[in-house]
This record gives sequence, C-alpha cells and structure tokens, in this order.
Amino acid sequence: MLILKVVGRTILKLAVLLVSFSCIQNESKKEDVDTMELQVTTTQNSLSPLQVLSERSDTSNSSSIEEYFERKSQYEEFLNNESTNPEWNFEADSIALNELEIRIRKILAGHPLQNAFSNSKMHLNTLYHELGYGAIDGLYIEKDSIYIVCTKKEIVRQHFEDEESINFDDLNTSQLGSIFYTMVSNASVIGVCSFNESMSLTDRAYTCLAVTSQDPEPFQTNSLYAFWQIGDYIYLARQWYTGSDFEHCPELWDSIRNSNSRNASHIKETQQYASYCKCISENLSNQLKLEVGRKRFVLTIENILKEM
Repeated sequence: MLILKVVGRTILKLAVLLVSFSCIQNESKKEDVDTMELQVTTTQNSLSPLQVLSERSDTSNSSSIEEYFERKSQYEEFLNNESTNPEWNFEADSIALNELEIRIRKILAGHPLQNAFSNSKMHLNTLYHELGYGAIDGLYIEKDSIYIVCTKKEIVRQHFEDEESINFDDLNTSQLGSIFYTMVSNASVIGVCSFNESMSLTDRAYTCLAVTSQDPEPFQTNSLYAFWQIGDYIYLARQWYTGSDFEHCPELWDSIRNSNSRNASHIKETQQYASYCKCISENLSNQLKLEVGRKRFVLTIENILKEM
C-alpha cells in the first residue's frame, strides 16, 4: 500500500513537471512568435521606403517633364522628412535615382548628341538636400577632358524661381554662372566674363570664364564653361584649368579672401568681387590667354559635335 502511495505521488509530481514544462514551452513558443512578429514588423519598417518609393512605378516610362518633377518631388519629400525617414536610407535614395534615370532617358531620347552619349550616366548623385543636392536633371559624359551635361530648356527653367526672366538667346554672365552652378555639387559658380560663340550645328552658344567657390573660401579663376542650344536641348560643358593660367589680381583676390563675406552665397554681392572680375577681364595678358583657351575649348566641342 505504501509502495502504491509513493508511486502515485511520483506520478503526480511527474505530471506537474510535464504540465510546467509544457507551459514553459508554450511561453517560449509565444515569445518566439512575438520575436518573429517583431522581426517581421522591423523588416517591414526598414523596407517601408522601398514600398513607398515603388508606388506608381508603372508610370516610369512616361516622357513627361511635368510628371518627372512631380515624381522627383515625392521622393524628395519622403527622403528629407525626418518623421518618415529619420536616418539616411541610401538604398531608398538609389532606388529613387534609378527610377528617375529611366524617366530622364525617356525625356532626352533622340537628342542630337546621343551617339556621343552612348555611355552617359545620370547627372543627379542624391536627392538628400544635405549631400550635394542641386544638380541639374540630365545625363552626363566625360570626353576629351571635358565634362558635358545634356538636358532640356524646360528643365533648366525649373531651376530658376523667375523662369520667365531666362532668355536663352540673350544670357548674361550672371545668368550663365547660375546655370553652370547646377553642374557642380556643393559649390557655387560665379561668372567673371562671358562671350557669344559661333559653333556649327548650334542655335546659340556661349563660353564663360568663372570662379568656383566653396565654403569656407573661393577658389581662384580656374574653369571655362560652355553653353550651347540645339532646338529644345541644352548642353553644358566644363573644363578645369591647371596651374596659373590667368593673372589673378592678387591684391583684390586677398581682399575677397579676407572679407567677412567669403562664403559662396555672398561673394558676388561684394564690391571687391566686382572689382576683381573687372581686373581679370581687362588684363591684357588674361585676354590673350583667354582667347587661346576659348578657341581650344570651342574646337574640342566642335569635334564632339561632329559625332551628331
């Protein structure tokens, strides 16, 4: 009888242990499920930019400039909104740029220099405002030491608040500098002097000697830019100079560097800068060097134009 009682107690204890173990297992499974659900939720949250950016992607074949900028605006609003996208999501940025590249290629399809642009790339690097934002929408190539961007008149107008003031048949030095600014990320391009050029196969062409400025201080005059128009298409080109190609009017240059308005957005508003531009353009040595540089620059572009 005693043996039966002992056996009974043992069986009861085993039953309790089994029930306890079963509860622990169930709780563990519940925790696993909760963890899995959390992981899925987290994964979904990390993919939410991809889901958002994939909406309406079926319209990416559109060649409408209006739809392009509408789509671009949606991307920018999402990527630069800290509440929906608190941390930089470069995968999402890349997806956005890939779709915009498809659109811009549709928009620029059949442009006059498409043979030369067979290996072109998207000119935009990012849609994040803090990472070199502001580049012109288009395609670019690097050829014969020249950086060339292809875009359209309507797209160029989108980068100016007062669109109606832009007359492509009569651009001044300041306007050309503002247009060429869109070729350089995180910097400002300030025109020193500009010239009307006669280029074959173009409707209108300009060259411009410019200062590239980046905080905390400007660089010396170091680049020639070109603008030419063929129908509704606009081409922008840049060629850097190396060494001391131009006399830099050192006293005026030092006054710019030592002024309280050294940063890019204020330099061109200073009297020192106006005097510097005048000194550069009126210097006889510079005029001769610039004439030679312009002719070489235009000749290289002419050779590229022959690929039309």
